[in-house]
Amino acid sequence: DDQSRRRVAFAFLEDAKIRFRSQFADIMHKAPAFTMNPDFGPILERQMAFYNSDPGNDDIMKVKNQLDDVKNVMVENIEKVLERGEKIELLVDKTEQMTEHAYKF
Repeated sequence: DDQSRRRVAFAFLEDAKIRFRSQFADIMHKAPAFTMNPDFGPILERQMAFYNSDPGNDDIMKVKNQLDDVKNVMVENIEKVLERGEKIELLVDKTEQMTEHAYKF
């Protein structure tokens, strides 16, 4: 959705800022414009490819996916418990019938 794409874009910008400052902190205010392009350009390209191709790079989307996974597991567990309850009811009914037949016998 739109918010997810916006979060990914801002995460990319924050990542680029951190990487740029860590690599060029001592010269970034003194260097002429575009001096660092040959060194930092490939880093930007690599990070752009990563943020555009990896759908899991958004933390909120990761959490949503994990919640969906947990929800699916819980639904399966509830279905299994209901099935088990039905089987137990059948066993109780059969044992009651067998008890009645035993008394008649």
